[in-house]
Amino acid sequence: MKIFIVSKAHLPRMHTFPLLVPQALKMKHEVSVVTHYKEQAADIRSVLMEHWSIPPALCRVYMTGSDYLVDSRNLIQNELTKPGQWYIGLDDNIQRFNMVEPELFASRERLQTDDGSNWRPRYRHKMSPVQIMSCFQMLMDRCEKTGTVFGGFASMENPFFRARKWSEVRFVKSKAYVMLNDGDLEWHGQRCGQDSHMSAAVVAKYGCVAVCNWIHPVHKMYEEGGIGSSEERRKNLDPMLDSIIEEFPGLVQRGRGKNTALRFNRTSKRAVLRWRCEQGMVEPVSFIPKGAR
Repeated sequence: MKIFIVSKAHLPRMHTFPLLVPQALKMKHEVSVVTHYKEQAADIRSVLMEHWSIPPALCRVYMTGSDYLVDSRNLIQNELTKPGQWYIGLDDNIQRFNMVEPELFASRERLQTDDGSNWRPRYRHKMSPVQIMSCFQMLMDRCEKTGTVFGGFASMENPFFRARKWSEVRFVKSKAYVMLNDGDLEWHGQRCGQDSHMSAAVVAKYGCVAVCNWIHPVHKMYEEGGIGSSEERRKNLDPMLDSIIEEFPGLVQRGRGKNTALRFNRTSKRAVLRWRCEQGMVEPVSFIPKGAR
């Protein structure tokens, strides 16, 4: 399995490396880092060896020659993977992965998180590196089962919004994701909004994504060494959101409340299939069965 970490080589932010790279290499996965310029690449190679004893030969570093994160993601999609190949994409600042208690995770599909109980501790089981790596395979298996090419994990910690184990019409956060290179999809959005566009594009093309709501990559919001503060991101994000709404009319719209991004207007695979029929993306059908993709 190919694993790609995008990074600006800011050492205090690079939590993903000690968390996952040693275990991934032990399991014979191919780990690479994608950064922007040769100076950053040199820093990453030095840090890998000096701080975590990871020889550069075991973790290749690629450069885009561009400031933009979207170019890093498209280098992975267009040049570092082949059509038909699955890969794992990660940001460099994941501190840990939390999951629902393993007993519940294995035996349930929905939890009654609105019953007045304190569910937070039951959603905060810290995953081992072995468990984390196995969850990516589980996510790929789920994507294949549902017929999609893009999957991820919960974007928020609050259990109230994570009662169901799986969602199929939801935005995939590119903090940690799996993707099949289908030979066609590309990332859009120079500074931010790439995951919003990709999620909409995959739902439009395939009818769904796969999001495991019971696993949450924990990270510090707007950590230094990323793509900027909340204010910096917002001024770049708003025009991107408008372009996504225009590209996929009726599928997505602005979310409610301050500082929100997008939400899906169609919230089930059945409703998405109707939208795809209306847009001429699939042949019109007179009857769409429940659960149809």
